[in-house]
Amino acid sequence: MTDDALRNGIQDDLRSADPRRIAAALSQVDAAARAGSPIASTLVLDADAALGSVEWRAWAERDPDAAAGARADADAVITEAWRTIARWTCGAG
Repeated sequence: MTDDALRNGIQDDLRSADPRRIAAALSQVDAAARAGSPIASTLVLDADAALGSVEWRAWAERDPDAAAGARADADAVITEAWRTIARWTCGAG
């Protein structure tokens, strides 16, 4: 899978309003960060951007509880992914 295909798939999944697809996308973001993938920081930025997307806001209006739960999960993965990236880029930890 190319980097573009991975990014597009993750972006689509994160904007899908489907908790299973969102969880799968977040797992891919986490795995990329843990593996030290060169695309990891781009994927984390994409994940963060998805939380403010039109699709996500519309989902939050339709199903606020599900969207809030998925957002909490996404925030946790994004935060931990940044920490992981910082460790492997700064040599910390």
